[in-house]
Amino acid sequence: MHPQLNPQHPQVQNLLSLLQATLPVLVSGQAAGAAAGTTATTNSSDQAGGPSMQGMAAPPRMSIREWQRLNLKTFSGSGGAVEADDWLRYINKKFETMDLTSQEKVVYASQQLMGEPDLWWSEVRRSRGPLAGAPTWEEFTSAFATEYYPFSLRRSKEFELQALHQKEDQLVEQYEKAFREICRFLPDVNHDEQMKACRFVGGLREEIRHVLAALDIHSYREAMDRAKQMEVQLR
Repeated sequence: MHPQLNPQHPQVQNLLSLLQATLPVLVSGQAAGAAAGTTATTNSSDQAGGPSMQGMAAPPRMSIREWQRLNLKTFSGSGGAVEADDWLRYINKKFETMDLTSQEKVVYASQQLMGEPDLWWSEVRRSRGPLAGAPTWEEFTSAFATEYYPFSLRRSKEFELQALHQKEDQLVEQYEKAFREICRFLPDVNHDEQMKACRFVGGLREEIRHVLAALDIHSYREAMDRAKQMEVQLR
């Protein structure tokens, strides 16, 4: 008798996710190949040309083994919210160079979860139920943010931002670094250019803030550049 597979095992779930993510691609590829083959056959009666490129199969998707050979950073959760945010941005940058579906990104990224994060994601998968389908990258990142920098952390960072002000002996560059480190956990501020610029200006020293507040500033980069220019003029 063949041994029975445990459908709740993490490796089995990862394989099922990969099948769910790639099955539509394979089906559509077969349909496209069949249609292209029909077109090539029809055209051959009118032309004496060489082999048609339309009937060629799409290149295969990356396998789990190929992904593991990339030797990318893993995530263990031991470094807190900063490590979590660094790892997620790192993986996102890697995905920008790859042609992957949203579901495939989840399958491959979950291979990098180690220890407690791996157990956490397995539990999330189980709680979705067998009929939920393969999770999307948006669903993964949302669950990841909730787990590793939840609302309590964002509220704490909001209080830190309210209390952050440039000191008299502090350079704009030093103040900006502290401001940026807090905002990375405040998506409502970090993803709104005008809001981010307004909050940045609000924490500058009075002599710089007074001048910039009268200007029509549209972006965070513009606010930072103007603050540095003012700092040089005031020296």
